Amino acid sequence: MQWEDFFGQGNDLRWADLHAPNGAARLNALEPFLELVRREAPVAALPRVRRGRATEWYIGWREDGDARDARDLVVAFLGRSYANLAEVPRILTPSDAVERSFSDEFGGRAIVVAVPDSLREPARLRLLTMAKLLLRRPLRRAARVVAVGRLTRDVELALQQGNVGLAETGIDALRREGHVDAVNLEFLTIRVWAVAHEWAKVVEYPGLPGLLAARPPARTREVLIRAVYHLLVAPNGALPETPTAWTALLEDSVLPSWGALFQTSRGIDSPEGWVFFAVLPLLRDGGRDETVSAHLHRLENAGWRREASAIERVWRLRQADAPGHGPASTEAVPATDWLEFAVAAFRDDDLDRAWELAIAAPPGATRATMLVRCAALIRDPILSTTALAAWEDLPPDDQTSWRSHGRFSQVLANTYELVGVSASAPTLSSRRVVSSWSTWFTRLKAPEPWPGAISAADAGQASWSVEDVVRDEEQLSSAIDVITSTLPDWGGDALRNSLPFVIASFVATPLDVRAIPIADAVFELLETDTAQSFTTCDALISIAAARLTHSAQPSLYAQRLASIADCVLALDSAACIPLVARALEMLLVVPAAQQQVRDDTAVRLLSMTSRWSRQMTWPDYATLRTLAADLGVSEAFAVSVPQPALDSAAPERAVWGRLANKYVALYSLEEGALQRAERALKELCPGVRVSVFAEHGATAPMDEAARRADLFVIATRSAKHSATIAIETLLDARRRAYASGKGTTSLLMAVKTWLVRSGN
Repeated sequence: MQWEDFFGQGNDLRWADLHAPNGAARLNALEPFLELVRREAPVAALPRVRRGRATEWYIGWREDGDARDARDLVVAFLGRSYANLAEVPRILTPSDAVERSFSDEFGGRAIVVAVPDSLREPARLRLLTMAKLLLRRPLRRAARVVAVGRLTRDVELALQQGNVGLAETGIDALRREGHVDAVNLEFLTIRVWAVAHEWAKVVEYPGLPGLLAARPPARTREVLIRAVYHLLVAPNGALPETPTAWTALLEDSVLPSWGALFQTSRGIDSPEGWVFFAVLPLLRDGGRDETVSAHLHRLENAGWRREASAIERVWRLRQADAPGHGPASTEAVPATDWLEFAVAAFRDDDLDRAWELAIAAPPGATRATMLVRCAALIRDPILSTTALAAWEDLPPDDQTSWRSHGRFSQVLANTYELVGVSASAPTLSSRRVVSSWSTWFTRLKAPEPWPGAISAADAGQASWSVEDVVRDEEQLSSAIDVITSTLPDWGGDALRNSLPFVIASFVATPLDVRAIPIADAVFELLETDTAQSFTTCDALISIAAARLTHSAQPSLYAQRLASIADCVLALDSAACIPLVARALEMLLVVPAAQQQVRDDTAVRLLSMTSRWSRQMTWPDYATLRTLAADLGVSEAFAVSVPQPALDSAAPERAVWGRLANKYVALYSLEEGALQRAERALKELCPGVRVSVFAEHGATAPMDEAARRADLFVIATRSAKHSATIAIETLLDARRRAYASGKGTTSLLMAVKTWLVRSGN
């Protein structure tokens, strides 16, 4: 610390005067504050006194993670009675020598709190108490332990938001903690690659054989299926056109290496997966069954009409070539052989077929155990309930006999666990079975812990009906009551760690107006989380964007914006810059219930960016300046051009300079984000040509851009596939990139990633 600078010109407390003979008393009074700085304590405070002005206390912290502690300490020891904490704390000014010295000591991590002259002495005594307590606290920097459930939740939220950087950070934290085995870390890494559409990385991953043998969970299996589709089946968007071509592709290229992925279609919620499960029955002698029509219907609803029509033509050709192959069902197999065929299908890893045949078979031990085995592998709560009911109908002697088989006994316990019934008293009739969102919420209130609650929510997201909850006032009220009430400790943890699945089910975009009360309850639960992180803050912004798009009372609008600003400012690090951009973009997208509140929130968010100007990248600068201008608060963005833009040889400038004389096309349904990205790109490289498209369907200009563009960026999270499929058909993989989100920052990041990886 440059003491002579801080206690120098501009501060009535002078370092030389403090060390003079008559300054001993004042120096002793300051000693606890000085000692905090000398010891490099996590948080410290120093005063600045100027005649005729309020006393200013400079609060600094050493690491980004100490920001919240610093602010909480100020609130706890000063409070609103001694300092005006309702206003945004002032940021340090580098041109002021006093403030520059303090900023240099704490790396810019500092705020200034002004205390009225009339309260100067009481405030000093309170801060002196704080300083003495901090000196008595051990200063060792022990690692902060975060529960593994919270870390995995943060990774799930990041993946849900399409934020690759936050997901990778969370996976690194899980790896350091050592609570998650290597296989599950690999599963998560593969899902991160899928968010970035890096299908080649997925398919070429050397550890895949081992992962497939470990029976990946449904979400990872879905990612692998999508990768196989994009690289092996339709690399240029075109599907095989005949039954023979499909059969050869499946038997020669797909099933030998990837057959384990296609055991069941349950839990697969992607168009790529529906394509596979609509054509796999081509390999059966029984021909087409009703599941084919169901998958084709899903493709139609998802906008994959071209693919659905192509597969329909293939099935018509199959019927013409083999007229005897009509609709296949269990009726094509003699009832006496149903269980025999079910066992054969189970051994062939065709779990859907095994279930279909076993469920139609006469009651008995073989049927019940087959259903339990299928349900345990499929991990569907609804199927598990059906299987366990069949098991409990068996005579006690049969149950005792089968329980003696150790492997089956464990399979049975896992199946009971999925539906919330304790293995120590496993009877469906004795407990309320979890088979829907409504019963899942209710189970969280029970005093006995349920270790499988999070897994059940994960599995239930794919099978439980949201419609049943939002259309029934009683179920909706019960769900909100659980989210907002005090639960048993285990239930509260399970609810918070299951929030990614609750959000994905009930707070989807666009938000169902009937689910607004749940969105509000989830927001309030998340904003009070004691383990706030960049990921939870990102989720708060997304929930607020979905919620505030609908009409909101001015008071609710103000509360939501204040919560988001508080969260971003509490995290307070250079890593918050993308969050600031996300929050500002949200302010532009949602209707402003109070214009002044919107402007004040924007100013508050932008105020922190000046502190991190040295770490700010050129795209960050261009994005924030554009957002500030669109919000009408340009004066609040007091950041000069970042250093990379000033150095003509800087790597950052060199990367963006590669866009010169190139043609970049952008597609998203968020027109405002497109326009801002276009302006930012032209600022980053004036020589680039940019076209933007926001149409719901293919157009001639869009097709022309797809043919000619050096790069076409697609914001898939906000786009209708009927438009993107037309783009992808005309683009080779080298000329397309995918934005992980729908905002300006995501579009720019996709361009930069393409520049770096392609070497253009």
